[in-house]
Formats: sequence, structure tokens, C-alpha cells
Amino acid sequence: LHSVPTRRSSDLYFTSNLFLQGALYSSVTQVWSRQSIGFGLVAFGTYIHVQDSYLTANNEAGLHFAHLTDSTISDNTIKSNLIDGVFYCDTNQRITLANNYIGYNTRDGINGINNSGPGTFDIDNVISGNTIEFNGNDGISIFGITGNEIVLANVIENNGASGSGPQSGIDLDRKSTRLNSSHLG
Repeated sequence: LHSVPTRRSSDLYFTSNLFLQGALYSSVTQVWSRQSIGFGLVAFGTYIHVQDSYLTANNEAGLHFAHLTDSTISDNTIKSNLIDGVFYCDTNQRITLANNYIGYNTRDGINGINNSGPGTFDIDNVISGNTIEFNGNDGISIFGITGNEIVLANVIENNGASGSGPQSGIDLDRKSTRLNSSHLG
């Protein structure tokens, strides 16, 4: 894959190895994204499925998604990225992030934030069955989310290795996030 110039909402440019914008019914399988100067994979759209991919050593997050609906991210290896393993923001609905290995990222394993203000909602997203370990800060960090976020049956251990202050396996900001039987080591 070649780096593709893309644009952030703030009009700052970045590159990613694979960029899906406005995609509908797309399947991304067995992608190898390594050492992108930006994100490994960026996804915006509906019915996107990312599986069996390897997103590593990218200069931002391994996977970034926003405005994503009815999509699945499963069975991927997301590790050793300079920022987060997975970063999502801005109105994601019914996303399943399952059975992934997310480890050795400099900041958070999974970082979910809704920073778009009133009228934007992250609703009914599920984080389950993932192994999340050895990330520099939190295993999972979720802030500003307005709808149900379900965190279920993950193995989350040995995070917070950066020494940048108190870190946790899971850091939740809203009561709308439900935590069920995740193993915290």
C-alpha cells in the first residue's frame, strides 16, 4: 500500500497507509500497515469490516475511525504504534471491536473520545474479547461518550508502563459505559 494524503477536520494534513472515507459495505482483510507517517488505517463509513490485519509501528494510531456505523473490527494485531493502538471519536454507532490483540502502544490501547459537542453520539459500541496489554498509559480510555459503550470479557493487563503518572486498565468518564467481566491484571 502507498501512503495517501488525507485531511483532518482541522484541515491539518496527515497520511495513512489505507484511508476509507464514506465507504459502504467494505471489507478490509489481511492488510499489513507498518511505519506509516500517520495512521495505519483510517475508516469513515457504514458496514465496514476490518479483520485479520496487522497494524504496527505507525507514527499515530494503528487504527483511527470516526463517523462509523454498523461496522466490525475483529481478529487484528494492533501493536507498537507511536500514539494509540485504536483511536475513535465523533459519532460512532453499533461498532464491534472484538478479538483483537492490542499491545505495546506508546499511549492507550484503545482511546475513545467524543469531542464534537452537542448532537454527536457514540451509541451501542461493544469492546469485547480483546487482549489489551503493555500499553504506555491506559488499556482502555473512554471519555465524553454519550450513549451505551459496552466493555465485556477483555483481558486487560500490564498497562501503564510509560511512568507518566497513574494509569489504569480501564478509565471511564461516563456512567453510560457498562463494564462486564473484563479481566484486569
